[in-house]
Amino acid sequence: TARQWFANDSILGVLPMSMAPDASPADGGPRNSVAIVWSTEAAHADALMAMDEDAFCQAVQTACHASFGTMALASPRAAWPLQLARARAWTGSKNGMRWALAGDAAHTVHPLSGQGLNLGLTDVAELVALLATRDYWRSVADEKLLRRYERSRKLDAALLSGATDGLQRLFSQSGGVLQGLRNAGMNGFERSGPLKNWVARQAMGV
Repeated sequence: TARQWFANDSILGVLPMSMAPDASPADGGPRNSVAIVWSTEAAHADALMAMDEDAFCQAVQTACHASFGTMALASPRAAWPLQLARARAWTGSKNGMRWALAGDAAHTVHPLSGQGLNLGLTDVAELVALLATRDYWRSVADEKLLRRYERSRKLDAALLSGATDGLQRLFSQSGGVLQGLRNAGMNGFERSGPLKNWVARQAMGV
C-alpha cells in the first residue's frame, strides 16, 4: 500500500517496492524495500541532503510516524527542483524526420498524485493504438495521424497537471479558514463512497 503524509511545508510519499533479497530470520526477520518521494521547501531539502545517513533515516521515520519501523538507506539520496511543465507542441519535424513526445518529455506533474507514470503509459497506449489502426496507406510519420494523438492526450494531461498543482498549493496553506475548509473537504471525500471509487478508477485509467 502506498501512503502519503501531508504537512504544512512538505508532502512525503512512501511506495512499496519488494522484500529485500538478502532478508533472513538471522538478521532480524524479513525487510521490505520502499521508495520515498519527499516534496518540500528548498531550505528543508538542503537540510535533509546535508544530514548524515542516520539522521536522515530518523527524519523519515519521524515524518511517517514510524509506520515502517526502523529504516535504512538502500541507495544514495538525490534532490532536484520540481516544476510544472507542458510542451507547447508534442509533434513536429526536423531534418525531414517526424517526431512525437510522450510521458515526461511532453508533460510533468507534481509527484503527490503518483500519476506521472500512468499519464506516460496512457500516452504510449494511445499512440500505439493510433499507429496500429491507421489506414494501410498512411505512414507512421503521417502528420495528421500524429496530430490526432497530440489532440487526444493534451487535454487529459492539462487537467491532471492542473489538479495536482492545485492540490499542492492547497496543502501548502497553513492555518485559518482555508485549512479548515480543506480538511473538511478531504474528510468528506474520504467518506464519499461512489465518488471516491470513481476518482480512483480515473486515476488508474480503468
